[in-house]
Amino acid sequence: MNIKVQRVYNINTPLKNAILIDRLWPRGISKATLNGVPWVRELAPSNELRRWFHEDKDARWTAFNRKYQAELKQNKKLIIDIVSKYKKEITLLTATREIDTIPQSAQLATMFIKPQNLE
Repeated sequence: MNIKVQRVYNINTPLKNAILIDRLWPRGISKATLNGVPWVRELAPSNELRRWFHEDKDARWTAFNRKYQAELKQNKKLIIDIVSKYKKEITLLTATREIDTIPQSAQLATMFIKPQNLE
């Protein structure tokens, strides 16, 4: 599976095979802009985990990854459904500025490539 991560603010054409993976709707983006793009907020870290992580990102990086992995395992069926729907390519849309360093996209990519990691 080819997995791309793209900032939602940088899209200029409707995307096929894309899902919005943020817990919160991106500020300033209308629903019409992402018409047809599923918003799968269940794949984002929980509000509690997000807030906890942002208090001290550097010190909590490893623990965050472990806790987020546990949250993803609770959504095993959803991930497997997404993998079967988007077999060849998927674009993960996020409002985050640091798309190369967000743990969320890396964790999701791992789950989409190897859903057996959900065991």
